[in-house]
Amino acid sequence: MSGGNPGGVQAAIGILGVACGAIGYVALAMGGDFASFMQGALPGVMIGLSALALIMRPR
Repeated sequence: MSGGNPGGVQAAIGILGVACGAIGYVALAMGGDFASFMQGALPGVMIGLSALALIMRPR
């Protein structure tokens, strides 16, 4: 089996996605221009897809 650590890379991407989604929810709570921007970024979808990446990562 060759080729690095794909499960670790997928986990890192999932963790970063969850963190960015959490920042998005904080921005929505604060309001302002950044909240308007993050509303279009759909933080709930980002958290859901990132959680799916964490659940489905290869072992």
